[in-house]
Amino acid sequence: MAEEHNQADVLSKNRFSRAMSFATVAGPVFSFILGIGSIAAAIWLALIGQTGTSIAAIIGGFAPIIIASISNLKSK
Repeated sequence: MAEEHNQADVLSKNRFSRAMSFATVAGPVFSFILGIGSIAAAIWLALIGQTGTSIAAIIGGFAPIIIASISNLKSK
């Protein structure tokens, strides 16, 4: 019974380790994709004459990149 408990504990730790490594990589990647998409939308909005909305989209586009950078600095 102790061996089964030990084996389950090792398996749980391995899963947690993989999940944390995925989250470490996925967070900045997804925030970068969201940021680039927002900036592209801002450019498109500026081209069709929606300047106020374009400025809001640019601010919203840079926010996830800045947040990911700040949280990445805190984790180091």
